[in-house]
Parts: sequence; C-alpha cells; structure tokens
Amino acid sequence: DEGGLYDWVRRAFGDRWGSRVSWYYWINFPLWMASLAFLFPETIAMITGIELGIVPSLVIELAFIWIVVFLSFSKVSDSAWILNLAAVLKVGIALVVGGLGIWYAVNFGFANDMAPETFLPTLDSNSLTYLSIILFNFMGFEVITTYVGSMENPSKQIPKAIIAGGIAIAALYLFSSFGIGAAIPAMDISLDSGIMDAVGIMAGVGSVLFIVVGIVFLITLFGNMVSWSFGVNFVAEHAAKRQNMPRPFAHESKKNQMPTGAAIINGIVASVLVLLSPVMELAGFDGFFWIFFSMNIVFLLISYIPMFPAFLKLRTIDPAANRVFKVPGGRGVALVVAWVPVILLVLAILYIVCVNTLDKWRFRADRQYPYVRELMDEWEQVTRRLLDAAGGQVPDVHVAGQKHPWDAVAPADQPAAACQALDLSSPLCVPLLARQAELEEELDVFLEVYNGLARSYNKALGRPVVRQLARLRGWQPWPALDFCPG
Repeated sequence: DEGGLYDWVRRAFGDRWGSRVSWYYWINFPLWMASLAFLFPETIAMITGIELGIVPSLVIELAFIWIVVFLSFSKVSDSAWILNLAAVLKVGIALVVGGLGIWYAVNFGFANDMAPETFLPTLDSNSLTYLSIILFNFMGFEVITTYVGSMENPSKQIPKAIIAGGIAIAALYLFSSFGIGAAIPAMDISLDSGIMDAVGIMAGVGSVLFIVVGIVFLITLFGNMVSWSFGVNFVAEHAAKRQNMPRPFAHESKKNQMPTGAAIINGIVASVLVLLSPVMELAGFDGFFWIFFSMNIVFLLISYIPMFPAFLKLRTIDPAANRVFKVPGGRGVALVVAWVPVILLVLAILYIVCVNTLDKWRFRADRQYPYVRELMDEWEQVTRRLLDAAGGQVPDVHVAGQKHPWDAVAPADQPAAACQALDLSSPLCVPLLARQAELEEELDVFLEVYNGLARSYNKALGRPVVRQLARLRGWQPWPALDFCPG
C-alpha cells in the first residue's frame, strides 16, 4: 500500500472517502511550510538584531519555500544527507539547551517551580491544551509501514525502531524542555521562539552560542520539511493516479519518477499564503505562524480519523490478508484500540478550533495588561499630584493594581471628574496636564485593541459548541471599555 492511509481508507470505504483523506493529508503540508517560513525572518532578526521590513521578509520566506520544493524533487536516497544532518543538528540543539539549563540552574536557580507535582498533568480542561500536540507527535508513524516490502524482517525491525526512537526522542525533548524551563518562567515562554529566548537568557543575546544555535535551528527547518514532503507528495500523486485528486498532482519527473507536480503545487499554495500575510496584517490579524500551524494540525488530525474505522473494516472484509502485525485480544480489544484514538482526535480538533482560538485572544489580552497596568499606575500618580497642586481633594479610590483592566478603568472617572472641577492653569499643573494627556492617549490605543479582542471573543462565546466548552473553563463575556476621563 504505497499510498499509506489513503490506500487503507479507500479500500475500506471507497474512493469518496479516499479522496477526502488525501485532500486533508495533502493540504496540511503547504500550511505547515508557510507557518515555518514565517519563523525564518523572525529568527534572522533575533540573530542579527536587525528588524527586517516586509519586502526582505517576504523574499526570505519565499526562498525557504522554494528551496524545500526543489529539494523534494530529489530521491529520498539523494536527500539522505539533508535528513541525517538535520537529525544530528536537532540532537545538538537539544543537548545545548538542556546543558545550558543545568548550568543556569546551578548558578542562578530555577525560573519555575520544579516540585515533582508540577511535572504531572492536571485532570481538568486545561489538559486538553496539550492533547493536540501529543497526538501531533504520533503523526507519521504509519508511514513506516509503507516500507514493509523492502525490509528483511519488518515484524521485528519496525517495533524496535519505534521503541528505540520513541525513548530517544522523549529523552531529548524532556532534556531541552528542562533547559527552557530553567531559564524562562512558564507564563513568559514564547510559543514560537522559546528555544532562542532561553539561549538568549542563558548565553546572552548576540553571543556566539546564540548565533550558532539560531543558524542550526534554521537548518533543521529544512530537514523537517524535506522529510515530510516525501510522504505527502507520494500520497497526493498516488491519489491523483486513481482520479481521487486533480491530474496535476500525478505529474512526476521523467528522470527519477519523483512526484514533482505535487511538490510544485505545495510551493504555489504556501507562497500565496505568505504573500497574503501583509494584507491579513492590515486587516488586524497577526501571529501568522500559529494561525497556519493550527490549521495544519486540524487538517492533519482530520485525515487520521477514518484510518481507525478502516482498520476495523479491513479486518472484517479481508480477514485472510497476510498481515505483518496483529492486535492481540480479539474483537473487544480492537474496538478499544480503534475508537479511543478517534475520540481523542475529535476532542483535540474541537479544542483547537473553539477553545484554542479563545485562548489566543485571552493570551494577547493578558500580555497587554501588564503594560496597561503600568500606564494606569502612572496616570493615577500624575492625577493625584495634579489634584494636590490645584488644591483639590483626592478621591479615596485606587485605579492601578487591579486584576482586570475593566476593574482599573472604571474607578478612573472619579479623580478625572475631580480634576475637571478645578482651575488647572497654574505653572505647576501644566507639565502634569501634558503628561496626563500623553498617558490617556496611550491608554486609548490599548483599549481600542482590547475592545476589538472583546468583540471577537464575545461573538465566539455565543456559538453553542464554544459556549459549552468555555463553561468548563469558567469563561464569561468581556465588557467593553471606554477610557475618556480627560
């Protein structure tokens, strides 16, 4: 079955379902390639300290995409050096970050609580946040089985490779995660630059090690893309040859029979997404890495849902087939093995589409609030000094230090009203009035962003599925804010 999960689903449920799976499986790749392309100029800016403009960023992103496309024209055997180099470099990054974490913890202590209970998952709705990432790490295991025909003893070789690889990967991820957690408080870890942030704190931004890790990280992105492209392109070509995808996907190189049609379409789609990013930014969207990466995960998870029912169906309609592996325990165990992953996949997709979107809005608002808290604190101090200078009475309210922005904005009306009732024309009041006006202008800008988030957030909460999931988190609608005391 060279087409992997596409072939299995098609044999079990027919061409229509095979076509759906091939489309979902294929589209995840250009989305993923576009999301990683956005990391390139960001990482280069961190390494060099030079903020890149829109045009240089687009050139770098497009160059990344088309280098990956052209590399995927080569046979797997010809590209093995890229895959092996990327694997070695990823191990190197993990060891460097983990080693720096140990050194940093010994000399400066941990940035996070390292009590044993903090390493265990909590049995609440927050744990669903990590479900999609855990499942994503298992994606691609089934590709190994498409090489069974070229193995000497696949029934022994594949389990050994999965177990040994799983242990090694888990150890490296835990070690590097320890390094990041040693240096950066959990709430401050960036979702797309955590490694670089950690190395910058521990080794110094601009240091030789910081620059080397950044360059190596960029090289590994090529390895990730090239290795995944082979499986995706072959599945798309296989489906196109059976008329389950458009004919251009079936085009292959006359020289080495590689699926060049699918590779070129990948490049075109990813390029269009990258070129649309400036327009999306003007429309108020940002965080393109996570926008496209989340879409990639959703489509990839969807493509795997039919694979498990297909497993049950093929065991029923084709029991005599020569199978390399067989799940022990009979029909009951097979049902559990098949349907538990389906339930987890559906939960992960619902969480990404619904609750994860709300999480991003809340995260953006939470990241803004420390800044607005500082502005409110200074605004309160300036306003109290202004009232003192004009001989007015200071109201017994506290504007700054509140937990939520709406708790801080509402009390501001009282000292503002007290100012308006006084004569503020004295020389002592003039600089204070000027600073107060500057702070109010900055706060108005923040509240414009906040109210835009609030409108989108409240609209999403009104949808039935989102509302039910949000109730698990105790989320309530956000009130609109209007800071206009001046």
